[in-house]
Amino acid sequence: MAKPESEVMSDTKKIFSGQRLRVARLFRGHTQVDLGDALGISQQFIGEIEREHKPPNEQLVRAIGDFLGFELEFFYGSRLDEFVDSECNFRRRRATPISIRIRALAYGTLLGQFWSYANQELNLPAEKMPIVNATSRAEIEKAAERCRMEWGLGLDTPIANMVHVVEYGAGVPIARFGDVGEKVDAFSRVGRPSVVVLSNKAGSRCRLDAAHECGHLVLHRNRPTGTPEIEREADHFARALLLPRNGFRR
Repeated sequence: MAKPESEVMSDTKKIFSGQRLRVARLFRGHTQVDLGDALGISQQFIGEIEREHKPPNEQLVRAIGDFLGFELEFFYGSRLDEFVDSECNFRRRRATPISIRIRALAYGTLLGQFWSYANQELNLPAEKMPIVNATSRAEIEKAAERCRMEWGLGLDTPIANMVHVVEYGAGVPIARFGDVGEKVDAFSRVGRPSVVVLSNKAGSRCRLDAAHECGHLVLHRNRPTGTPEIEREADHFARALLLPRNGFRR
């Protein structure tokens, strides 16, 4: 049963968040102009609302929520732990338009918010992602072997379900994109929680993408994102994780 409006506004303490509006708008793939046109107000006024220079009344917030598909309560509350481009590892970053990356970041922000809430309410697996300083091929292979042992896989056992390994073995949530998934291969962010988001591509490709993003979470917690060097290292980690040298030799 829906709460009375007075109770809803009491719960949220009437603290409007322009950041939450911006994340919701980007998640739906709309510009400020799109939103303004839909509501019959100017893009400049939308910008003022998002910068929290002009707090909107409840009627306008409700209209915004109806257009974007968000409940009224979402727009009131504390700031979200927002994903930013410089903190995330994108596969094929240079080939992905910035508008698509921004929408993907909003998706990740909402996923992280949901997972943080779920962790408070449910007994979810704790994150068990080792942090390893490795750059050489041999070091990276040892890092992959360490992950295999800590995740209960053994040194050369085939991985039947990579998503299951990441979520239950490493305790890191994985989600898929909606329509953005055709233009973004995968991305990940280290944080509380760490998050991996995969595209809608074929299973074999997603398996490699998930292992690649694990490489970033294990190897690259304190290094700049998006460089060719760390992408090569994550690729090598993924290959070593999926097909270890012991199993290959055998």
